[in-house]
Amino acid sequence: MKRKNRIDWDKELQKTERIRMNGFKLSLLGFGVAVLFLLGAGHLNEEIPVFSYAILIGCFLMATVIIVLTLKRRAVKLRKMSDEENEENKESE
Repeated sequence: MKRKNRIDWDKELQKTERIRMNGFKLSLLGFGVAVLFLLGAGHLNEEIPVFSYAILIGCFLMATVIIVLTLKRRAVKLRKMSDEENEENKESE
C-alpha cells in the first residue's frame, strides 16, 4: 500500500500568505479602477457627485486595509503560539 506524502506546513503557510497578498492586490486594483471610473464619469457629466463617491470608496479601502492588517497580525500570533507548542512537545519527548 502506498503511503501518503507528508504535508509541509511551512510551505502551506507560505502559499496561503502569497494567495492572501494576491487577493489584497486585486482588491486594491478593483478600488483603483472604480475610482478612475467615477472620476471619468464625473468629468464627462457634471451632475454626478464624484466627491461623495470618492469618500465612500476611500472608506471601503481603509476598512479593507485595516482588516488585512488585523488578520495578518493574528496569523503571526497564531504561528508563534504553534511554534512554541511544537518546541514544548519536542522538549517533553
